[in-house]
Amino acid sequence: MENVKQHAIPMKTLSDALAMRNLLLNRLEEASRTTDREAKRKLLTIVVAGAGPTGVEVSGMFAEMRQSIIRKDYRVGQRA
Repeated sequence: MENVKQHAIPMKTLSDALAMRNLLLNRLEEASRTTDREAKRKLLTIVVAGAGPTGVEVSGMFAEMRQSIIRKDYRVGQRA
């Protein structure tokens, strides 16, 4: 799946995980500053490719973050 490879952040190493975290935090910061609804929607859209143990864990982590951390710290948790 070339499109997935082109836009994906791999999760094989600690460096990969840190890169994903930093990208997510940067996007949250940017989304909290923008007033453009479409730009905010794009910044807050996350796709998890893969339904194995890692994909399920990452999806669960994002769901928990959305319910607590993101809504509290970034005020962007509601749909744009």
